[in-house]
Amino acid sequence: MKKKLYIILHVLILFFIILSAQSQNMIGLTKTEVQKQMLVNFPKFAANFFGISTNINTLKYIDSKTDRTLIFYFTKENKCQYSKMIEDMDLIDARIKEFNIKYKPNGTLQWTESKNGKNYKIKIEKEEYIFNVIISE
Repeated sequence: MKKKLYIILHVLILFFIILSAQSQNMIGLTKTEVQKQMLVNFPKFAANFFGISTNINTLKYIDSKTDRTLIFYFTKENKCQYSKMIEDMDLIDARIKEFNIKYKPNGTLQWTESKNGKNYKIKIEKEEYIFNVIISE
């Protein structure tokens, strides 16, 4: 019985991660478009302005229940240049499995996403207790 619950729990976690990551690639969208997408696709994430540098053009969102942070970085023209999702190291294996299924591997902890005729880089950067998922052109 425990094994079945363990499997169900992992499937649900993976399902949640896949759903939450679906719309993360917002490269090229304006700040306003990203804000609208966040309301629709990431309803559990709340805008957060704590710790944001006024010198860098960003939007920061936090999901306090899963302890995840999503930051979008914008050009001077307010177009999304890249994004960074900060997650707990406990989820890294599920993320790697997800990315191996969804994207084309392109090196160690790196993948390529083809979307709307463009290729985007997805990479994982490990730190001691967290990892970052960075999506860029």
